[in-house]
Amino acid sequence: MKPLSFVLLLVASALLMSGCSDNATPVVPTSDQALSTAANAPALAKAAWVQRVSGGGHVHLRGAGLMTMSITAQKDVDGNCRGEFQGYDRDMALKIHLKVSHMDVEGNQAFVVMYGMLPETPWYGSPRLGYGMCLLTDNGQGNKAEFPDQHSWVALWPEDGPPPWPFVTSSLAHATVSEAITFLTTPNPNGFGWGDAMLYVPVEMGNFQVQSR
Repeated sequence: MKPLSFVLLLVASALLMSGCSDNATPVVPTSDQALSTAANAPALAKAAWVQRVSGGGHVHLRGAGLMTMSITAQKDVDGNCRGEFQGYDRDMALKIHLKVSHMDVEGNQAFVVMYGMLPETPWYGSPRLGYGMCLLTDNGQGNKAEFPDQHSWVALWPEDGPPPWPFVTSSLAHATVSEAITFLTTPNPNGFGWGDAMLYVPVEMGNFQVQSR
């Protein structure tokens, strides 16, 4: 497994969960200028929301190699999810733009699953439909923040991949925050084996807001 910004993970597990639908409005472009407005992204819909996440920033996912990302997503009272995730790995000139298909908020953390056309990579080849996921941690706003906000590594996997891909997809597509963290930190072959350095990468020059009501 290569430790790259958009990490392709070849593992499976058993998580049982519950879920969302997708739709979206555009997020801000992945550029330096966009970061100042990403944290104030407009609401996605007039329908009453129960969970919401928005914002953007830079991260160095491997201690080097700048990645810029932004997100707007919300879940309504009926459990429907909508939104978009956008990222740009400057090391690899790799761009990704996916619609949010599921999200879950627990406290100051949000687990987000995205779906759409994955970009071409050396691991699975040409562009194809697939999923992505990430964990966001909101540590406060402005002077109230004791620590920077945090963004996990981003995992991508193709929808049409051979086993164990179908099982991974069905297991993670509707995970709660707690279920996702348990899976992500469980060692292979029953999980991804991520440590804190992969789950909690500090956000630079940016901010994420995780809300629930």
